[in-house]
Amino acid sequence: MSKFYKISLVSIGLFLVLSLMMSFSYGVWLSNQGSSDVMSFASNCLRVIINNDTISLNKPLSISDDDGYGSSAYPFTVENVCTEEQNVELRIDTLEGSSIEGSKLKIYVNGDINLNPTILEDLVPSKSYNEGSIASNLVMSFKVKPDQTIRGNVRMWLSKDAVLTNNKEDYVGKYYFTTEETIIKPIFKEVLLAKEGLDVINGKEEVNFAIPETLDTGLHYLNDDEGVSYYYRGNVGNNYVSFGGMVWRIIRINGNGSVRMILDDSIDNNSYNNEFNLEKYSGYMYHNEEEEVNSNVKNIIDNWYIENIKNKDLDKYVITENYCNDSDIANTEGTRINYVGYENLFLRYTPSLKCGSLEKDYGGNYRLKVGLITASEAYLAGASLNKPNDSYYLYKGSSFMTMTPIDFYNGKSYVGIILDNGAFNNAPVNEVRGIRPVINLSVSTTVSGEGTIDKPYIIDVIE
Repeated sequence: MSKFYKISLVSIGLFLVLSLMMSFSYGVWLSNQGSSDVMSFASNCLRVIINNDTISLNKPLSISDDDGYGSSAYPFTVENVCTEEQNVELRIDTLEGSSIEGSKLKIYVNGDINLNPTILEDLVPSKSYNEGSIASNLVMSFKVKPDQTIRGNVRMWLSKDAVLTNNKEDYVGKYYFTTEETIIKPIFKEVLLAKEGLDVINGKEEVNFAIPETLDTGLHYLNDDEGVSYYYRGNVGNNYVSFGGMVWRIIRINGNGSVRMILDDSIDNNSYNNEFNLEKYSGYMYHNEEEEVNSNVKNIIDNWYIENIKNKDLDKYVITENYCNDSDIANTEGTRINYVGYENLFLRYTPSLKCGSLEKDYGGNYRLKVGLITASEAYLAGASLNKPNDSYYLYKGSSFMTMTPIDFYNGKSYVGIILDNGAFNNAPVNEVRGIRPVINLSVSTTVSGEGTIDKPYIIDVIE
């Protein structure tokens, strides 16, 4: 056998081995971490060229979306070299060492494919392909026709409203393309709305909040600060959720599509605040001179959340959301101060999911992982002023507190409460009441189950 022939056989063999190594099922594109050279990979049908697949934010500044459009771009090219249309997914993996929460980051894609600025945490969870990944999300899905080339840019920035708690916070992630399709189930919001249908929900008569609701009237709608919210009202039997080994009841679908729910029982009996003789003690947080101080109930709830949610690796299902502790003043009567909660619920019977923008040293609209129900949400659920009701889903036969300031009267701060008999009223902040935590599940949450007490909704596990 000639030397040339042997060399040819070896070359052909090496070529076949390399071809097999480069062509694997589903055609996932991955690169070496930290590489900044132009990289390409030919899968079965995809050819992907990326200049730098590692998104790195080092102690970033908060910027608006308008400024984010002009931030550093990560360009990509995706080409379909086959004769059949390809379903492609763009995913991003958050890597170990990242300390900025996904709720603070926005991701944006423009070019031949587009994704409006979206909170990273709100993206659908997906399977990771990178070692050291602590989270993976599906950014978007798109189709590439035969011989078509898709070009675009990925950008990420710290949201305008986000605040870093220290100067050591960073983000590192890797983005990539794959033809392995994620199994997309309807998100939780879609499952809940499909039970009745939007036409039925939107066609319901206007609610009279001056009387308690004892029937199961299902979902109704009311705008909040983020869009259209859909809330449960009355003796509802299909809003049960099993989460973290505990039973929860869905309060509403928030305007951004996340799902708000309240624990079906109290975790403790304690005071909202130990002090009561100043206006600021109706604040879920308030200032002592230059120091921001938690209320007594916030400390209790935060510690409970760490022990029962965060330490059990369940924090990834819960998003940061708005919690309204509206200390906006409606009017004053001598030394008495009436807050918006008093005006809306004691005088007008008109609950609201809008929260005032305040410049005070207590109260406001907080962005939190866990909090309390508002008095308006309790009204929407079926409670009413001074009228007993043992036939709505919040009734437990025991009193519990809300986070809504009502008034400051006779030297005492008052917040809204639900009484033992299910009626709504108020009480001084230093009185002992039940504490029922409220959390919000991510927009991308998917579930199984039917929402009944025997077959509650169960959150799909993120692998």
